[in-house]
Amino acid sequence: MLEQTNKINLLEQADKIKLWHQRMGHINPISLQKTLGLQSDIPLDKCEICIESKLTNQRNKEITPKAKVHLEKVVTDLCGPISPQTINGEKYIIFFLDSATRYLEFKLLKSKSEAYEAFIEFKNRAENLSKRKIQYLKSDQGGEFVNKRFKGACFTYGIVQQYSAAYTHEQNGLIERINRTILEKVRYILFTAKLLKNL
Repeated sequence: MLEQTNKINLLEQADKIKLWHQRMGHINPISLQKTLGLQSDIPLDKCEICIESKLTNQRNKEITPKAKVHLEKVVTDLCGPISPQTINGEKYIIFFLDSATRYLEFKLLKSKSEAYEAFIEFKNRAENLSKRKIQYLKSDQGGEFVNKRFKGACFTYGIVQQYSAAYTHEQNGLIERINRTILEKVRYILFTAKLLKNL
């Protein structure tokens, strides 16, 4: 009788973990068990949505040294167009990541041409709050970063632009991984809610 009660208790806890796993954007179940204060030996089924959402190509990984000082190197990337767009018509996301502290900011954009204004806004706020200057800006070679206006601003402010080689996302790996993680979380929530799958 006691053994049957324990099995029922474990099944109830497993159902609770599965529910919160979905609610929290498909967070790691082991971390979730710790957060909820549940037993760590609860048997859990594989989450099909997690498996489906994490399918990617394997790439070579290049290790780049981490910056040592806040704003020494900022890594940026623009993601999109995203479908469906937001209720306000935004269909791009631009990310800014401080390589030393891993502080991340993002902004939703209606078009790629807004990337310059988003960078200037980020630069002014980050430099004002930290009393430091951005030294390096690393990005891919997208047209939103490689243009006269962007290059002119970097030259004026003394920021050295660094670019990853074309079609080698792994050279800008940290920000690309963050892109992927955030979009996976959105997909998890859309799949779980049985909403649009075209993101």
